[in-house]
Amino acid sequence: MISNYHQFLARRRAERPKEEYRNPTPEEWTDFQEHFDKRRIELGSCGRPYGSPCQHEHACIRCPMLSVNPKMLPRLDEIEEDLLARRRRAVTEGWQGRSKGST
Repeated sequence: MISNYHQFLARRRAERPKEEYRNPTPEEWTDFQEHFDKRRIELGSCGRPYGSPCQHEHACIRCPMLSVNPKMLPRLDEIEEDLLARRRRAVTEGWQGRSKGST
């Protein structure tokens, strides 16, 4: 698989102008590295591609790009319990609109 991927990259690069392939400046490289440092979150890390904006406004638990750290699975259980308790309270208090997801 890795060999096939390297062959694909070589073919693709051969089709593109050589000027597009240059070494990054120190500032570009620092920015690239910082991108991944910023993607570390409480539950793990965000797998969004470099330079892409967050469309979930940091609601990471809902994001398919979230890569959960296995050590944080107990925290996910805590979050789930809290959400279930909030839902029960909403039903008890008569806040059904909120508990059904409408805002």
